[in-house]
Amino acid sequence: MSNISDTTADADREHDWREAGDAWGHAANDWAYLYEHYALDVMVAIFQQIGIADGVRVLDMACGSGLALRHAEAMGATTAGIDAAATLVEIARDRNPDADLRLGSMFELPWEDGTFDAVMSINGIWGGCEAALAEANRVLQPGGMIGLSFWGTGTPNDLRGCFKAFARHASRSTSPA
Repeated sequence: MSNISDTTADADREHDWREAGDAWGHAANDWAYLYEHYALDVMVAIFQQIGIADGVRVLDMACGSGLALRHAEAMGATTAGIDAAATLVEIARDRNPDADLRLGSMFELPWEDGTFDAVMSINGIWGGCEAALAEANRVLQPGGMIGLSFWGTGTPNDLRGCFKAFARHASRSTSPA
């Protein structure tokens, strides 16, 4: 059985985050201003489940143009995000000047262990991205919450493997959340 660092190395070989960034970033303004808002309902549901509120430190993996971060900040959260598309990160920085926004790979998060109270990804972590989920777990505080949404079922959107990877690394606490 491989450990997390082996899984991360495998993911880096399988997923070229720069290629994904080029694909998602080619029409960044169109995405940010014409399409991104489609996810408002799921964003609100995720916020409720992971407890976005004043003082919560939240990371948005595959943050796109930063709409979710903007709303989390408005609710008092301290925000950070990462995305593979430089053009989307530029828009996110304009929208969220106080956020810690980075260009990079969700398979190698540039934050220390236990940095965040919550991690979210709205349609950003798909099947085959189990190593990204392991990274989300790594940067979460013990007892932290993660909220994910994804498009549809079947390859590459089937996330059962991601949830299994997350469960392998989750706390064994028996106390209710």
